[in-house]
Amino acid sequence: MKKIARRNFLKLVGVSASIPILQSLPIASASATDLSDYPLLKDGIFDFENTDITQYVDDVQEVFGSEKDMIEEMLSSGELTPQDLKQHLLELAEQPSSVLVERGFSESQIAIIEEYDGIEDAFDYLYAPNERTGIARSSATVKFLYGLAGSGSRQKVTIAYDIKWSERPIYVGIDSFGIGWIAADSSSHQLATKTASAVGEVSYCYASTGNSAGLSSSVDMDTSQSGGVVGTPVIINHQNTSTYGKHISGTVGVGTQSNSSNMETIQIFVAYAHSTVSVTFSADVALQWKQVGMSINFTPQKKTTIIARGNATFKYNGQGYQTAGTV
Repeated sequence: MKKIARRNFLKLVGVSASIPILQSLPIASASATDLSDYPLLKDGIFDFENTDITQYVDDVQEVFGSEKDMIEEMLSSGELTPQDLKQHLLELAEQPSSVLVERGFSESQIAIIEEYDGIEDAFDYLYAPNERTGIARSSATVKFLYGLAGSGSRQKVTIAYDIKWSERPIYVGIDSFGIGWIAADSSSHQLATKTASAVGEVSYCYASTGNSAGLSSSVDMDTSQSGGVVGTPVIINHQNTSTYGKHISGTVGVGTQSNSSNMETIQIFVAYAHSTVSVTFSADVALQWKQVGMSINFTPQKKTTIIARGNATFKYNGQGYQTAGTV
Protein backbone atom coordinates (compact mmCIF):
# COMPACT_ATOMS: atom_id res chain seq x y z
CA MET A 1 0.00 0.00 0.00
CA LYS A 2 1.35 3.38 -0.95
CA LYS A 3 1.87 5.49 2.14
CA ILE A 4 0.07 8.84 2.10
CA ALA A 5 0.86 11.62 4.56
CA ARG A 6 -1.70 12.40 7.26
CA ARG A 7 -4.02 15.29 6.54
CA ASN A 8 -4.87 18.11 8.94
CA PHE A 9 -6.52 17.31 12.22
CA LEU A 10 -10.31 17.36 12.15
CA LYS A 11 -12.01 19.57 14.67
CA LEU A 12 -14.87 18.05 16.62
CA VAL A 13 -17.89 20.29 17.05
CA GLY A 14 -21.31 19.99 18.61
CA VAL A 15 -20.06 17.97 21.58
CA SER A 16 -21.89 18.53 24.85
CA ALA A 17 -19.92 20.16 27.63
CA SER A 18 -20.55 17.06 29.70
CA ILE A 19 -18.66 14.90 27.21
CA PRO A 20 -14.83 14.86 27.19
CA ILE A 21 -13.33 16.43 24.08
CA LEU A 22 -11.67 13.75 21.97
CA GLN A 23 -9.32 14.08 19.03
CA SER A 24 -10.39 13.01 15.56
CA LEU A 25 -8.04 12.72 12.64
CA PRO A 26 -7.90 11.14 9.19
CA ILE A 27 -5.19 8.55 8.74
CA ALA A 28 -3.47 7.29 5.62
CA SER A 29 -5.94 6.38 2.90
CA ALA A 30 -5.79 4.03 -0.06
CA SER A 31 -7.42 3.98 -3.46
CA ALA A 32 -10.95 2.61 -3.49
CA THR A 33 -11.29 -1.13 -4.09
CA ASP A 34 -14.31 -3.04 -5.37
CA LEU A 35 -16.12 -4.76 -2.50
CA SER A 36 -15.69 -8.13 -4.22
CA ASP A 37 -11.96 -7.85 -3.55
CA TYR A 38 -12.40 -7.44 0.20
CA PRO A 39 -11.36 -10.16 2.65
CA LEU A 40 -14.66 -11.15 4.25
CA LEU A 41 -15.61 -13.21 7.26
CA LYS A 42 -19.32 -13.61 6.61
CA ASP A 43 -22.41 -11.51 5.96
CA GLY A 44 -20.35 -8.68 4.50
CA ILE A 45 -18.10 -8.24 7.54
CA PHE A 46 -14.51 -7.38 6.68
CA ASP A 47 -11.71 -9.46 8.15
CA PHE A 48 -10.21 -6.43 9.90
CA GLU A 49 -8.61 -8.80 12.44
CA ASN A 50 -6.04 -9.78 9.82
CA THR A 51 -6.24 -6.79 7.49
CA ASP A 52 -5.18 -3.16 7.59
CA ILE A 53 -8.41 -1.15 7.29
CA THR A 54 -6.58 1.60 5.39
CA GLN A 55 -6.09 -0.80 2.47
CA TYR A 56 -9.82 -0.97 1.88
CA VAL A 57 -11.39 2.24 3.18
CA ASP A 58 -10.74 5.71 1.82
CA ASP A 59 -10.05 8.57 4.25
CA VAL A 60 -10.26 6.50 7.43
CA GLN A 61 -11.31 8.62 10.41
CA GLU A 62 -10.17 7.89 13.95
CA VAL A 63 -11.60 8.82 17.34
CA PHE A 64 -10.40 7.48 20.64
CA GLY A 65 -10.97 7.62 24.38
CA SER A 66 -9.95 5.93 27.61
CA GLU A 67 -11.58 4.23 30.54
CA LYS A 68 -9.87 6.73 32.84
CA ASP A 69 -11.53 9.68 31.07
CA MET A 70 -14.88 7.94 31.27
CA ILE A 71 -14.65 7.28 35.01
CA GLU A 72 -13.38 10.80 35.65
CA GLU A 73 -16.31 12.28 33.72
CA MET A 74 -18.88 10.16 35.55
CA LEU A 75 -17.40 11.14 38.91
CA SER A 76 -17.50 14.80 37.91
CA SER A 77 -21.14 14.60 36.83
CA GLY A 78 -22.21 12.65 39.91
CA GLU A 79 -23.30 9.63 37.88
CA LEU A 80 -20.81 7.64 39.95
CA THR A 81 -19.35 8.32 43.38
CA PRO A 82 -15.91 7.44 44.75
CA GLN A 83 -17.69 5.00 47.04
CA ASP A 84 -19.29 3.27 44.03
CA LEU A 85 -15.87 2.66 42.51
CA LYS A 86 -14.37 1.51 45.79
CA GLN A 87 -17.24 -0.86 46.51
CA HIS A 88 -17.10 -2.41 43.06
CA LEU A 89 -13.33 -2.90 43.22
CA LEU A 90 -13.61 -4.46 46.69
CA GLU A 91 -16.33 -6.79 45.42
CA LEU A 92 -14.00 -7.89 42.64
CA ALA A 93 -11.17 -8.36 45.15
CA GLU A 94 -13.35 -10.74 47.16
CA GLN A 95 -13.84 -13.04 44.17
CA PRO A 96 -11.66 -16.14 43.74
CA SER A 97 -8.97 -15.82 41.09
CA SER A 98 -10.75 -18.47 39.02
CA VAL A 99 -13.85 -16.28 38.81
CA LEU A 100 -11.80 -13.26 37.74
CA VAL A 101 -10.15 -15.39 35.07
CA GLU A 102 -13.59 -16.42 33.82
CA ARG A 103 -14.54 -12.74 33.60
CA GLY A 104 -11.65 -12.12 31.23
CA PHE A 105 -9.14 -10.40 33.51
CA SER A 106 -5.45 -10.93 32.82
CA GLU A 107 -3.01 -12.17 35.46
CA SER A 108 -1.62 -8.67 35.98
CA GLN A 109 -5.13 -7.22 36.35
CA ILE A 110 -6.06 -9.93 38.85
CA ALA A 111 -2.97 -9.04 40.89
CA ILE A 112 -3.98 -5.36 40.84
CA ILE A 113 -7.51 -6.22 41.96
CA GLU A 114 -6.42 -8.61 44.71
CA GLU A 115 -3.91 -6.12 46.12
CA TYR A 116 -6.53 -3.43 46.65
CA ASP A 117 -7.33 -3.03 50.36
CA GLY A 118 -9.89 -0.24 50.19
CA ILE A 119 -7.70 2.31 51.97
CA GLU A 120 -6.62 4.25 48.88
CA ASP A 121 -9.16 5.99 46.66
CA ALA A 122 -10.11 3.49 43.93
CA PHE A 123 -9.70 6.00 41.10
CA ASP A 124 -6.21 7.00 42.23
CA TYR A 125 -5.28 3.38 42.83
CA LEU A 126 -6.14 2.38 39.27
CA TYR A 127 -5.45 5.45 37.16
CA ALA A 128 -2.91 7.68 38.90
CA PRO A 129 0.53 7.30 37.28
CA ASN A 130 3.26 5.66 39.33
CA GLU A 131 5.66 8.29 40.70
CA ARG A 132 8.68 6.31 39.55
CA THR A 133 7.55 4.86 36.21
CA GLY A 134 4.80 7.29 35.26
CA ILE A 135 2.61 4.31 34.31
CA ALA A 136 -0.86 3.75 35.76
CA ARG A 137 -2.04 0.35 36.95
CA SER A 138 -4.89 0.43 34.43
CA SER A 139 -4.78 2.23 31.09
CA ALA A 140 -7.44 0.73 28.80
CA THR A 141 -8.17 2.79 25.70
CA VAL A 142 -10.55 2.33 22.78
CA LYS A 143 -9.97 3.34 19.15
CA PHE A 144 -12.87 3.78 16.72
CA LEU A 145 -12.06 3.81 12.99
CA TYR A 146 -14.71 4.54 10.37
CA GLY A 147 -15.05 5.50 6.74
CA LEU A 148 -16.63 4.59 3.40
CA ALA A 149 -15.69 1.27 1.82
CA GLY A 150 -15.35 0.73 -1.91
CA SER A 151 -16.01 3.34 -4.57
CA GLY A 152 -19.64 3.90 -3.59
CA SER A 153 -22.17 5.66 -5.80
CA ARG A 154 -24.64 8.52 -5.59
CA GLN A 155 -27.32 5.96 -4.79
CA LYS A 156 -25.71 3.82 -2.08
CA VAL A 157 -22.62 3.66 0.11
CA THR A 158 -21.11 1.23 2.60
CA ILE A 159 -19.93 2.55 5.97
CA ALA A 160 -17.19 0.39 7.48
CA TYR A 161 -16.21 0.57 11.15
CA ASP A 162 -13.49 -0.97 13.27
CA ILE A 163 -13.35 -0.64 17.08
CA LYS A 164 -10.54 -2.00 19.20
CA TRP A 165 -9.75 -2.01 22.93
CA SER A 166 -6.12 -1.91 24.00
CA GLU A 167 -6.90 -4.21 26.93
CA ARG A 168 -9.88 -5.34 28.99
CA PRO A 169 -11.29 -2.40 31.01
CA ILE A 170 -11.48 -2.95 34.77
CA TYR A 171 -15.01 -1.57 34.96
CA VAL A 172 -17.13 -3.04 32.19
CA GLY A 173 -20.78 -3.87 31.69
CA ILE A 174 -22.73 -3.55 28.45
CA ASP A 175 -21.17 -1.30 25.83
CA SER A 176 -22.90 0.17 22.80
CA PHE A 177 -21.91 2.16 19.74
CA GLY A 178 -23.84 4.33 17.34
CA ILE A 179 -23.41 5.17 13.67
CA GLY A 180 -25.63 7.85 12.16
CA TRP A 181 -25.68 9.68 8.86
CA ILE A 182 -27.28 12.57 6.99
CA ALA A 183 -27.21 12.53 3.19
CA ALA A 184 -27.79 15.56 0.97
CA ASP A 185 -28.01 16.40 -2.72
CA SER A 186 -25.98 18.99 -4.62
CA SER A 187 -28.29 21.74 -3.33
CA SER A 188 -27.65 20.65 0.27
CA HIS A 189 -31.21 19.38 0.63
CA GLN A 190 -31.45 16.40 2.95
CA LEU A 191 -32.28 13.09 1.30
CA ALA A 192 -34.43 10.36 2.79
CA THR A 193 -32.31 7.25 3.25
CA LYS A 194 -32.79 3.60 4.11
CA THR A 195 -30.62 1.11 5.98
CA ALA A 196 -29.93 -1.64 3.46
CA SER A 197 -27.86 -3.73 5.88
CA ALA A 198 -26.20 -3.50 9.28
CA VAL A 199 -23.84 -6.19 10.52
CA GLY A 200 -21.19 -6.44 13.20
CA GLU A 201 -18.99 -9.03 14.83
CA VAL A 202 -17.01 -9.17 18.07
CA SER A 203 -13.68 -11.01 18.09
CA TYR A 204 -12.57 -12.32 21.48
CA CYS A 205 -9.05 -12.48 22.88
CA TYR A 206 -7.48 -14.24 25.82
CA ALA A 207 -6.85 -11.66 28.52
CA SER A 208 -3.68 -13.41 29.65
CA THR A 209 -1.93 -13.10 26.28
CA GLY A 210 -3.99 -10.73 24.15
CA ASN A 211 -4.02 -13.38 21.43
CA SER A 212 -7.14 -14.25 19.49
CA ALA A 213 -9.26 -16.97 21.06
CA GLY A 214 -10.76 -17.89 17.71
CA LEU A 215 -14.20 -17.00 19.07
CA SER A 216 -16.66 -14.44 17.78
CA SER A 217 -20.26 -13.37 18.17
CA SER A 218 -22.64 -11.24 16.16
CA VAL A 219 -23.46 -7.74 17.35
CA ASP A 220 -27.12 -6.99 18.02
CA MET A 221 -27.84 -4.08 15.64
CA ASP A 222 -30.89 -1.87 16.22
CA THR A 223 -32.06 -0.48 12.87
CA SER A 224 -35.52 0.63 14.02
CA GLN A 225 -34.82 4.32 13.37
CA SER A 226 -34.12 5.63 9.90
CA GLY A 227 -30.78 7.43 9.66
CA GLY A 228 -28.76 5.50 12.20
CA VAL A 229 -28.01 2.19 13.89
CA VAL A 230 -26.98 1.21 17.42
CA GLY A 231 -24.94 -1.90 18.17
CA THR A 232 -24.69 -3.63 21.57
CA PRO A 233 -21.71 -6.00 21.55
CA VAL A 234 -21.15 -8.57 24.30
CA ILE A 235 -17.75 -7.62 25.71
CA ILE A 236 -17.22 -10.11 28.54
CA ASN A 237 -17.99 -13.71 29.48
CA HIS A 238 -18.77 -14.90 25.95
CA GLN A 239 -19.75 -18.58 26.18
CA ASN A 240 -18.33 -18.59 29.74
CA THR A 241 -14.78 -18.35 28.42
CA SER A 242 -11.83 -16.45 29.88
CA THR A 243 -11.94 -13.88 27.09
CA TYR A 244 -13.02 -10.34 26.39
CA GLY A 245 -14.25 -8.62 23.24
CA LYS A 246 -11.15 -6.78 22.12
CA HIS A 247 -12.21 -6.11 18.54
CA ILE A 248 -15.54 -5.09 16.97
CA SER A 249 -16.00 -4.56 13.23
CA GLY A 250 -18.67 -4.50 10.57
CA THR A 251 -20.47 -2.54 7.89
CA VAL A 252 -23.64 -0.52 7.41
CA GLY A 253 -25.20 -0.22 3.96
CA VAL A 254 -27.00 3.06 3.27
CA GLY A 255 -29.06 3.94 0.19
CA THR A 256 -31.41 6.67 -0.94
CA GLN A 257 -35.02 5.89 -0.03
CA SER A 258 -36.27 6.35 -3.59
CA ASN A 259 -33.22 4.66 -5.15
CA SER A 260 -32.39 8.00 -6.77
CA SER A 261 -28.78 8.69 -7.73
CA ASN A 262 -28.43 12.18 -6.28
CA MET A 263 -26.44 11.68 -3.08
CA GLU A 264 -23.78 14.39 -3.18
CA THR A 265 -22.58 14.35 0.42
CA ILE A 266 -23.01 12.11 3.43
CA GLN A 267 -22.18 13.15 6.97
CA ILE A 268 -21.23 10.27 9.25
CA PHE A 269 -21.50 10.50 13.03
CA VAL A 270 -20.12 7.88 15.42
CA ALA A 271 -20.05 7.34 19.17
CA TYR A 272 -18.92 4.61 21.56
CA ALA A 273 -20.56 4.35 24.97
CA HIS A 274 -19.07 2.41 27.87
CA SER A 275 -21.03 1.29 30.91
CA THR A 276 -19.50 0.59 34.28
CA VAL A 277 -20.99 -1.47 37.07
CA SER A 278 -23.83 -3.28 35.30
CA VAL A 279 -22.99 -6.89 34.46
CA THR A 280 -26.28 -7.90 32.80
CA PHE A 281 -27.97 -6.44 29.76
CA SER A 282 -30.48 -3.67 30.31
CA ALA A 283 -32.06 -1.24 27.86
CA ASP A 284 -31.15 1.47 30.36
CA VAL A 285 -27.50 1.30 29.32
CA ALA A 286 -28.02 1.24 25.54
CA LEU A 287 -26.91 4.30 23.56
CA GLN A 288 -29.70 6.39 22.03
CA TRP A 289 -29.67 9.01 19.27
CA LYS A 290 -31.78 11.56 17.44
CA GLN A 291 -31.31 14.05 14.62
CA VAL A 292 -31.21 17.70 15.64
CA GLY A 293 -31.05 20.01 12.64
CA MET A 294 -28.29 18.71 10.39
CA SER A 295 -26.53 16.83 13.17
CA ILE A 296 -26.88 13.51 14.97
CA ASN A 297 -26.86 13.70 18.78
CA PHE A 298 -25.96 10.56 20.73
CA THR A 299 -27.21 10.28 24.30
CA PRO A 300 -25.68 8.03 26.96
CA GLN A 301 -28.02 6.29 29.37
CA LYS A 302 -27.77 5.49 33.08
CA LYS A 303 -24.31 4.42 34.28
CA THR A 304 -22.99 5.03 30.78
CA THR A 305 -20.73 7.66 29.24
CA ILE A 306 -19.70 8.31 25.65
CA ILE A 307 -15.93 7.95 25.54
CA ALA A 308 -15.31 8.24 21.78
CA ARG A 309 -17.27 10.51 19.49
CA GLY A 310 -16.68 12.06 16.07
CA ASN A 311 -18.10 13.09 12.72
CA ALA A 312 -16.92 13.76 9.18
CA THR A 313 -18.44 14.72 5.83
CA PHE A 314 -17.76 12.77 2.63
CA LYS A 315 -18.39 14.31 -0.80
CA TYR A 316 -18.87 12.54 -4.12
CA ASN A 317 -16.14 13.46 -6.62
CA GLY A 318 -17.38 11.65 -9.71
CA GLN A 319 -15.58 8.38 -8.95
CA GLY A 320 -16.23 7.91 -5.26
CA TYR A 321 -16.33 9.77 -1.98
CA GLN A 322 -13.58 11.69 -0.24
CA THR A 323 -13.47 13.60 3.01
CA ALA A 324 -14.92 17.09 2.67
CA GLY A 325 -14.25 18.12 6.28
CA THR A 326 -16.24 18.20 9.47
CA VAL A 327 -19.79 19.44 9.91
